[in-house]
Amino acid sequence: MTKAFETVIEKTFFVFALASAGVVILIFGFMLALGFPLIKGGLFFGLLTRDWSPYHGVFGIYPMIVGTLAIALLSVILAFPLSLGCASFISVLAPPKFAGFLRKVVQMMTGIPTVVFGFVGIFLLIPIVREVFESGGMCILTAVIMLTLLISPTMILILPRVLSRFRSPIQMRWRLWAEHGCRNCSI
Repeated sequence: MTKAFETVIEKTFFVFALASAGVVILIFGFMLALGFPLIKGGLFFGLLTRDWSPYHGVFGIYPMIVGTLAIALLSVILAFPLSLGCASFISVLAPPKFAGFLRKVVQMMTGIPTVVFGFVGIFLLIPIVREVFESGGMCILTAVIMLTLLISPTMILILPRVLSRFRSPIQMRWRLWAEHGCRNCSI
């Protein structure tokens, strides 16, 4: 490529970057202008503390904040040991060809859009939870399971890099445990 062509492309990308930043600033200004009466009236912090009861005209977001934090925390608590076990198996115990296959499967799972996970949750997981627990199916358990399935592949791909620093001691202990049934070793 010529220097002039690269300069034109660089300037074009710069203009698009400025346009994107301008759109974000306009959206923020629009939200601020429409929310100004709420802020001016002192009702903004009331939104953060009130309950959600649209039939009574109360529109607080506190239950949504607590629900989001609970689902995120429970998902991480559930996903971490699952991901650690899978990452340990892939990086230490699995034969090299099988480990490569599993790594590719996990990489493919990270490429699945979140919308697809949402459809799977709506059309597959909610009916299963509804049948097993005889409830509505739309509950924290369903959300935790879906978020766990969503974040686990990323954690599985990141954890082997962390485990690689301890590869030889961990590998030695896992192999001893696998060969001798953990009679003479401590993990």
